[in-house]
Amino acid sequence: MKRAILAALLSFTGLSAPANTIIATEIEALTAEGVGLVTPAQIGLPVTLFTNSTAEDLARAFPGYVADAPPAVTDLIRFISKGRFAGAITDLSPSPYLLARLDHLERVGAVDANEALLRQVGTNSPELFQRWLRSSIWLGLEVEPCEVISKVPSPKPLKTIIFCTALNGDPNRAIAMTEAAFALGRLEEREANLILYFFDPEIFEDLQQFPAQPDDTAIDFLMRFDLGLDLPKPSNSQGPQVKTLNGFSPWRDRVFAAEALAKTGLLRGDQLIQVYREGEAPASGQPWDRIEAVLALLESDKIDVETLSAVFKQFSSVGLSASFSEAIGTRINADLAQTKIGRCVLTLSAKENAPGILLLDQEPPSPLRFVLRDSNVPAVLPNGRDLLESLSHLSSPEPNLRQIAKDLGVLRATGISDWADLIAMQIYAQEEWCPT
Repeated sequence: MKRAILAALLSFTGLSAPANTIIATEIEALTAEGVGLVTPAQIGLPVTLFTNSTAEDLARAFPGYVADAPPAVTDLIRFISKGRFAGAITDLSPSPYLLARLDHLERVGAVDANEALLRQVGTNSPELFQRWLRSSIWLGLEVEPCEVISKVPSPKPLKTIIFCTALNGDPNRAIAMTEAAFALGRLEEREANLILYFFDPEIFEDLQQFPAQPDDTAIDFLMRFDLGLDLPKPSNSQGPQVKTLNGFSPWRDRVFAAEALAKTGLLRGDQLIQVYREGEAPASGQPWDRIEAVLALLESDKIDVETLSAVFKQFSSVGLSASFSEAIGTRINADLAQTKIGRCVLTLSAKENAPGILLLDQEPPSPLRFVLRDSNVPAVLPNGRDLLESLSHLSSPEPNLRQIAKDLGVLRATGISDWADLIAMQIYAQEEWCPT
């Protein structure tokens, strides 16, 4: 293929539940992994898809987040993560597949879904409690996990115990615990100084504050966020971006947070535009130039091919082609829809159904067109692990034609031909229609 498949990510739902709309339910005892927020029927998959696979195999096969994956692949993986399927085979508690689902949702910033799933399954295990606490911190709901920490079995990280001790109304004891832990070498100086300064900035104002580190925890982020210190940028979570966007952060920070979440598909194109409209560009350069360009495009009476292509390239260069397409898709008229850039935008902004896979019959013959249009359904009915592996392959920035044919066939055999068609169209659009 002439280049790596470049596709930004769009989402069926954005930040679907702000912190103040999360439904609070009683934290129950740990149950089976068959919990979810989306029914399999809504995705188009059978509820028994995973029942013949082990949770360990599913966890190993679960696709990682790939920034350049076709938008529909990213959406489908996220929906499966939230799906209420019958549980896989496992003797482990919590299930490895459940943990893989939860970790994927945090990685792409769907921390509201993460928190809601944890409320369904219960959090009476160290692994699940830590994930609940992290999601709660990103949503501004950290008080409740700390109220029940005494019911959670060990091991519990020392920093979590100290933090929850203070949050439960005993900051003096938390300070004493911090000082003792530092004296015993159980906390590094940078960790102890941040905790002490957070608990009492006046008394501990002279303590040295160290730069943020990539391995800083959600608790570290929360303390630094509230104190106005530099913030860590963890590679395995978009939770900090959710907290930044939901909080009273400067417009510049909100723009960068919104763009990060738009890239993972959590923020819709129209939501990104709303953040763009909150302020005025302080200078020239990026991201300010592309913000002004897209706002001017949205406000113009008529969009021409050259301008549309130029602005698309600005967004595509930073992984936001799908978000841009979703924001501008309603402005593509019948004339633009006949151009390559028009078909590109319409295809990347499609949500459920591809804009006519039969369009490929009108395209010049090529191996790519043949594979995408006519990939065969496999003779052996695929299972849930096969589907996850196929989505992992389709997430690759450099898939090969033979593998694409097999993977689209697996999707069609699993019963989600509409998804397969949409993914096929997005692959073709990025290769043949979208400007680079």
